[in-house]
Amino acid sequence: MTWGIIGHDAAVRWLQRQIEAHRVHHAYLFVGPRGVGRRTLARRFAQALNCLQPPRPGAFCGQCRVCRQIEQGQHPDFHVLEATGGLKVAAVRQAQQAWMLTPQEARYRVALLPDVQHATPAAANALLKTLEEPPDHLVLLLTASEPEALLPTVVSRCEVVRLRPVARATLEAALQARGVPARQAAEAAAWAQGRPGLALRLAADPDARDAYAAQWRTALELLTQPLHQRLRFAEPFKPSQRDEARQVLLHWLAVWRTVWLMQWNPAVANAPPGWESTLRALARALPRRQTRARLDDLLTALDDLERYANPRLVLGAVLTRWPVVRLRDLKG
Repeated sequence: MTWGIIGHDAAVRWLQRQIEAHRVHHAYLFVGPRGVGRRTLARRFAQALNCLQPPRPGAFCGQCRVCRQIEQGQHPDFHVLEATGGLKVAAVRQAQQAWMLTPQEARYRVALLPDVQHATPAAANALLKTLEEPPDHLVLLLTASEPEALLPTVVSRCEVVRLRPVARATLEAALQARGVPARQAAEAAAWAQGRPGLALRLAADPDARDAYAAQWRTALELLTQPLHQRLRFAEPFKPSQRDEARQVLLHWLAVWRTVWLMQWNPAVANAPPGWESTLRALARALPRRQTRARLDDLLTALDDLERYANPRLVLGAVLTRWPVVRLRDLKG
C-alpha cells in the first residue's frame, strides 16, 4: 500500500510524479463512489505536498508536525470546507478570503472540499472564480461522486483523478494485514463492493455490518411486496431526512448493481456472503432491460434528492416502478 492507501496505486504514483516534477496543479477533482477513498487520498496528497521531512520526493513522513496536524484537520494551512446539506455560497466566499493569504509555514495552502456535487449553484459559481484565477500558493482538492454531477466549467479547470472500486481480494488482504481476522475481513470486503473506506468501517464495527445487511434484506423484501406495502416503507420519511433517504437509495443501488453484474458476468459481481444464490435467482427472473431501468431510476432519484425533492415522494416513486417478484423466484 503506497501512502497507506488500499488500492489506487496508479493514482498515487501519478500524484507522486506531479510532486517530483514540480508540476503541481492548482486544483484536483477526486471522483468515485462514496467510501472508495476519495477524501483519504486527497488528505494524503496534502501531506505529501507539505511534509517537513519527506523521506523521498512525493512521499511524506507522517510524523512531523505538519503531517500530524493535516491528518487531524488542525493545520492552519489546511482547510476542510464541509457543510451539512450542501456547500453554500456564503461559506465559499468566507473561505476564499483565507485562501488568498500566503501559507503560514507549509509550502502550499490546501483546501479540501468534500462532496462538491452537493454545492448550491451559487456556491459552485463562486468556487469557479477561484478556479479561474487561483493564487500560486493554493491547491484545491475537490471530491465528488462523478464529474457529470458538477458544472462542466468546474471540471474543466481541475485535474480529474478517477478512483475505481478495489478488487475484493485486495481489500481482504489489506484488512488482514491490519489485523482483521480472516473471516471478518472476507465478509467486510464482500459487503464493501470495492470501497476501502466502507470495508474498514464494516470490519471495525459489527453493528455497521448488521445494519448494512439489514438494508439489503429490506430491499429484497420490498421486491416481493405489493405497492401499498412498499409505500408504507416510504411514508415515515420527512423532508428533513434527505440524508437518510440518500443512504437508502445508495443501498438499493448497490443491490441492483450486483444483480446487473450477475446478469452479465457473475464472476465479478462480488455478491455479499450468503446472498449469492438469492441474487443469482433474481438475476435470472428479471430481463436485463428491467435491471438497467432500475439502475437509471435510482440515479435519477439521487439527483432529485440533490434538488431538494421530498424524500418520501422520491422513495415512493422509485418503489412504484419496481417489479413484483415471487418469493419462490428468490430461493435460488
